[in-house]
Amino acid sequence: MSKQSPSSSYQIIFISFVLALVSLFLYLPRTAITLQHSDGGELATAAVTGSIVHPPGYPLYMLISRGMLAIFGSANPYALLADFSAISQSLAVVMLFFVCFYLSRNILYSFFIALAWSLYQPTILTATDAEVFALHHLLILILILSSVALINTSEKSNFRAMLYGVICGLCVSHHHTTVLWFPLVLYTVFILCRTNWTNLPPYLLGAVVGLSPYLSLFFSKPLQLTFGPIDTVTDLLKHFFREAYGTFSLSAGQSEEFVSYISKFLNLTAYNAPAFILVLFLLLYNWRKNSLIKAFMLCFVLHLFFALSLKAPDYPALYSEYLMRFYSLIALSGAVCCGLFSPKNTIQMLLATALLLIPAISDSSKALEASDARVDRLVDAELNILLKELPKNSLFIANSDLFGMGLLYKQNVEAKREDLIVVVDGMLANNNYREILARRYDLFADLDTNKIWTNESVYYHARAKGLFVFSGQRNIRPKDIYELPIGIAWQWLLAKELPNAQEVTLRLADYCARWPEELESVSQYRDFSNELIEHDFLWPLEAHLGVISRPQIGVLLRQALDGFYKRDLEKTKQFCRLTLRRLTGQDSLENRSYLLK
Repeated sequence: MSKQSPSSSYQIIFISFVLALVSLFLYLPRTAITLQHSDGGELATAAVTGSIVHPPGYPLYMLISRGMLAIFGSANPYALLADFSAISQSLAVVMLFFVCFYLSRNILYSFFIALAWSLYQPTILTATDAEVFALHHLLILILILSSVALINTSEKSNFRAMLYGVICGLCVSHHHTTVLWFPLVLYTVFILCRTNWTNLPPYLLGAVVGLSPYLSLFFSKPLQLTFGPIDTVTDLLKHFFREAYGTFSLSAGQSEEFVSYISKFLNLTAYNAPAFILVLFLLLYNWRKNSLIKAFMLCFVLHLFFALSLKAPDYPALYSEYLMRFYSLIALSGAVCCGLFSPKNTIQMLLATALLLIPAISDSSKALEASDARVDRLVDAELNILLKELPKNSLFIANSDLFGMGLLYKQNVEAKREDLIVVVDGMLANNNYREILARRYDLFADLDTNKIWTNESVYYHARAKGLFVFSGQRNIRPKDIYELPIGIAWQWLLAKELPNAQEVTLRLADYCARWPEELESVSQYRDFSNELIEHDFLWPLEAHLGVISRPQIGVLLRQALDGFYKRDLEKTKQFCRLTLRRLTGQDSLENRSYLLK
C-alpha cells in the first residue's frame, strides 16, 4: 500500500470516526436487555457458570465474555453481551472501510460500502442481540486485512508469519465458518512461503497459539447444561467438529422436515444490497487480472454454497430471526469483494453510490424496527409466565432453544425455579447429554444412559416417580398421550385423566385475563415474536372455541380475541375476566388449584 498524504490520513481517521459513531448510534439503543429467541440465553448462562456451550464451543467468545463479566459485573449478563455485540459490530463496520480502502484506494467508495453493510437488516440484527456473529465479523475482517497486507508487503518475516498464524487460529477458535475464507488464507500462506519456506513453521506455531482458547474447554465444566464435559482430546475433537450436529448442520437432529431459505435470502439481498448480486459478475469479469481476485472469488462462491446449504425447520418466521444472522456474514463476503473494484470516474461513483445506498437507506427504518431487541421483551415475559404455571414436582420437556436455553438462564443466572427439571427433547439421542441428565437429576440416576431415550420414555418414567410432565406447544406428542393447555405450558396426560371442557375453558380464560403487557410492544416486523404470540397465546384459545357448549361463553371469548386482533390488549383481558366471572363469580383463579390431575 502506498504511503498516504497527511490530508488523506486525516480523511481516513475522520470517516472511521463517523462510521463508528453512526453504527453505535444505530445499534446501542436497540440492544437486548432481556432474553431473546436465540443462543444468547445459553451463551450468557455459560459465561456466568463457566460451562460449555453447543459445538464447536466458541471458546474465544466465552473467554472474552467471562472476562467482561469479571470486570463489569453480572447484574444483567444478557444485556452486557448484547452491548458487546453492538460495539463489536460497530468496529467491524470501521474495519470493513479499512479493508475496502486497502483494496480500492478510494475513500468515498469504501465509505459507501461500509455504510450500506451497516444498514443491512441482518447486520443490525446481529448487532443488537447477545450472539457470536458480531465478533466473528470483526475477526474475519482483521483476517482479510492482514491477508492482503501480508501479500502486498515485501517484508515477509518469520514474526509476520507467526502473527498471521495467530490471527487465523483465533478466527477458527471463535467460529467454524472461518473455513469459508480458506482460499484467501491458503493463497496468503502460499505467497508467504513461496520465496522462503522457513516462514511456514512460524505460521503453524502461530496458528497453534491462536487455537489455544480451545484448551479452556477442558476446564469449562463447573456446571453441566446440555454439553460437556470435555475430558480427553477425543472429546475436544468431537466438539470441535460438531459431532452432535454434523459439522455444518444447524440442528441437533430433531425429527422435523427441514427446508432451504435460499430464495428468501436472495430476495432480501436483491432488495437491500443490489451490488451484492453484481459482485459475482464483477469477479467473473475480472478474475483473470490476478490471483488475489481469484482467491476472493472462491471465497464468495463458498459463501453462496453455504447460503444454499442453510436449512432449518419449516417455520417462515425463523428466516428473519435465525438464519439472517448467517446472511450478514454472507453479505460481508460480497461487500469485501465490492472493494476490489474502484469506480474510475464520477459517473461510475454515482452509480455505485446509488446501487449501494438507495436500497439500504430506503429499507433502513423497517430494518431498524425489525432489529430493535430492546423493546421486545416477549420471551422474558413468556418464560416468567411459564415458571409461575408449573407447580412443584414438575418436569418440562423443551423442544426449542427458547424454552430449553431460556429456562436454564432463568434457573442458573436469575436463580428462579431451580427445582424444575428441564429436558431438551432434541438432545435425548445424544449419549453425552443423557449422562449429563443422569448426573444432574436424581430422577434419571436409575436409567441406562447407553440406551437412547425418547420423550415418551421420559414421560412414563417421570410419572412413575410422581412428577407432572409439561411441554411447550410445538413438542411432538407421543402416542396415547394428550396435551392439555393450561397457559404457556401444556400438560401431558393420559385419556382417563382428561378434565371436562368447562375446566379447560376456565384455565384458558384465566390465562387470557393475565396476558402480559409485553404483547403490545412487539413490532409488526419482529416475525418470530409475532409467530410466538400467534401460536403460544392466540392459538390455544382459538382452537378451544369449537368445543365450547355455552354460546354466551363462546361470544365473550370471541370478543376477547377480536380485541387482541385490533391490538387492544385491555379489551381482550376485560372479556376474559367477564368469562371467568360468568363461570365462577371471580375475576381470577388465583386461589384455585390449576393443576389437572
